[in-house]
Parts: sequence; structure tokens; C-alpha cells
Amino acid sequence: FRCLFFNTPKMIKKITSLQKPTIKNVILLQEKSKERKNQGLFVVEGIREVEMALKNNYSISTIFYTEDGDNLNKWSQINQEKHIVVSSIIFEKMTYRGKASSVLAIFQEKEHLLGNLKISDNPFFLIVEGGEKPGNLGAILRTADATNISGVIFSNMPSDLYNPNLIRSSLGACFTVPIALARNEEILFWLKKNKINTYVTHLESSKNCFEIDFCQATAIVLGEEATGVCSFWSDRQFEHIIIPMNGTVNSLNLSNSAAILSYEGFRQRNQ
Repeated sequence: FRCLFFNTPKMIKKITSLQKPTIKNVILLQEKSKERKNQGLFVVEGIREVEMALKNNYSISTIFYTEDGDNLNKWSQINQEKHIVVSSIIFEKMTYRGKASSVLAIFQEKEHLLGNLKISDNPFFLIVEGGEKPGNLGAILRTADATNISGVIFSNMPSDLYNPNLIRSSLGACFTVPIALARNEEILFWLKKNKINTYVTHLESSKNCFEIDFCQATAIVLGEEATGVCSFWSDRQFEHIIIPMNGTVNSLNLSNSAAILSYEGFRQRNQ
């Protein structure tokens, strides 16, 4: 392989071979959750998403772009030692979006601890149990950002928070929304400690969600699309709520349910 340098305001590294370990590692981080976890790194594509990660204090490791455009000036706030220029062919191989992206960056992961969530005077949280589809989880975070809720808590999450599909579907909201990853037992203790009224979505013996007062400190638990919430939540002494359905099907997509409940909370709190 060749690794060349060219003159800009300072020396910027240029890679012209797909065989360079740096490039191979980017592709690994894109494809393998295990590699992201082991290295504590993840990939972000797109100008908007990279800017949102930087704005929300994610630490950048490396930034990649092609020689086209004015990328060096645009990202001049980033230490130039972290800049790498690649050919258009290499860049397309590195990205999920291909030519739709103009920049790709490697960031360091953050810890998402339950204890780091800020409790306002009147918080509103979503608790998402499971959630196997990264696209759904990303959509939930977009809605959470739009409705300015206090945070999203993921329990027993099989998907990787830094999955490229989740980042892309969230449009960068995964960097703006307060997020915690925790086990059910830890979440339950936290809810009781902070005296947060908790509601569990359920299909049976449930109250219409539009009849609930969400203007108090609130948390809503949502479960898997196929199975709903597990018995850990459904057997607790929490009020069950349901989104009314007037058709022949009895359930909604997880992200749609989260959106309806989030906006109902938003509507009540902003009347």
C-alpha cells in the first residue's frame, strides 16, 4: 500500500489503499458490534451527525473525507493530526451511505449510566425493554429529541447503541437525548427512589392513555412488538395503559407507540 502526504495549511495524512489497517478497522467498526465494544469506538457518517456528536461532547478520534470540497476548513476546529484524506473509491467502501456521505468520523463511546440522568422537577422518561431493531430505536430517539423528553432508558437492549443503522435512523438524536442503559432491577430501584409515576403499556385491563395525567413525574414502559413487556413489569403494581385501537389489528410498531405517548405527554405539558 501507499501512504502519501500533501501540503495544506499543515501536513494532512492521505491514504490511497484499501489495505491500510486504518481503513480495514473502520470497516470492522461499521460491521461488528463486538469490535465497537472492544475498542470503545464507533463510526459516524454525515455532516449533521458529526456536528451533533461534537456539539454534545463526544471525543473524536479520527475524521475522514475526500479531497473534494472545503472539508479541511469546515473541520478546522479538529486537531489536524486527526484528519485523513482518502480517495472517493475508498471513502465509498468505508461508508454505509456511500456517496450520500461527505464525511466520516470515529468517536469514543460514552458510559450511559442510569445515575447520570438528570432528574428535573417534573421529568418524563421512556423505558424501552428489549428493542431488537436498530431502526426502531433510532426513530424513538428522534421523537424523544423532538418532544424534549427527559431521557430514554434502554433495558436488556440486544442492539448496540452505536449500531450504524441506529445512528442513521436517529439522525444524530442518539447524541442529543439523555440515554441510560440498565437492567430492569436497577431501573425499578431508581424509579422508586426518585418517586416517578410509572405506567406500563399493556393490551389487557388497561386504561386509555389519553385519560392519564402525564403532567406529573412520569415514566412509561414499552416492550417488544411481538411479546409486549415482560412479567417483571406487567406483574408490578403499576397502572397499565393502552393506545386505543379502532381497527382489526391490536398493536402498533414500537417506534409509533413511543411517538404517540411522547407527544401526548408533550401536548399535556405545553397546553
